[in-house]
Amino acid sequence: MKLTEDEGKVVTCLYFDAQMSLREVARKTGLREHVVRHCLQKLLDKKAIKYRTFVNPYAAGLCEYVLFICTQLMLPSARQLFLTALLESPHTTYVGTVGGDYHLAVMIVARNLGDVTNFVDSLSNAVKGAAFEVSIATCVSVTLFQPKFLGAGESEMTSISYGTTEKVVNLDTLDHKILHALGTSPELSSAQLSKVLGAPASTVTYREQSLRERGVLVGIGLTIPPFNDGYFAFALHVYAGSMPKAVRDSFREYCAKHPSISYLIEVLGAWNFQVGARFEDSRSVSVLADDIQRRFAPYVSSVTVIPVYETLKLSPHPLMSPWTHGRNREVA
Repeated sequence: MKLTEDEGKVVTCLYFDAQMSLREVARKTGLREHVVRHCLQKLLDKKAIKYRTFVNPYAAGLCEYVLFICTQLMLPSARQLFLTALLESPHTTYVGTVGGDYHLAVMIVARNLGDVTNFVDSLSNAVKGAAFEVSIATCVSVTLFQPKFLGAGESEMTSISYGTTEKVVNLDTLDHKILHALGTSPELSSAQLSKVLGAPASTVTYREQSLRERGVLVGIGLTIPPFNDGYFAFALHVYAGSMPKAVRDSFREYCAKHPSISYLIEVLGAWNFQVGARFEDSRSVSVLADDIQRRFAPYVSSVTVIPVYETLKLSPHPLMSPWTHGRNREVA
């Protein structure tokens, strides 16, 4: 569905802060409070938007990896088993369908590349050795931008970023439970969280604030599933040589200002950057790819365009998995 101007303003305002009061949203957007309430409820009812919890795995000593998978050689039955294994795995934080040379895009959180290898092996076991191809990259940093193409209202936060860090915090069982609850139901208030977790409201409020201060809980906002905003979604793989810092900074600034770019992931792997973009006209993505290659030549050698179709799973925290469970401390 195509969002109206008012709906676009509401979504843009709440994109990184879904806990903002309706009164504050009305002040920032210039809309009446009842209009804000109506727009938000309408979009939630139609599943045009969903609440989303932003978690920084690096702050907990973990890493994020992105996998693009081709299942062309699989029989339909094996492909379904493969997809089920991905969706049910506690290690996947994102699973989506894509086009081009790949069929699936996956993000996982792990301690190291050895865990990623074990994960890929587990997928092979799930389909009894059926052939598939996978391209893996290690995420260095992730930056999410407000959906500028929807019409921005007044907002102090136009992006959020997280990535590799030397400062690692310890999480105990209650921390993980809070992150799990917020990952499953981001709209829960502290009072509702306390009932779900069976812990005192004051304790839950304190712990949630502590997770924010320690950089683990980045925020609670909104996500727009592909096509639900009336736009075509794409992921662009940017292949670049050794970029000087000034050029990398210039590329980040370019992505931050471009009206169609929704995220930027810097990676170590076969490609160097992954850029997310949405367009009303699908042909416009070629213009973006050509512009990136032209502006940042000779450092950018090529840009591959990957259509993004459907988000099948979005879960920000691989709770209590074998990769993280050993790092937990029980609540004292």
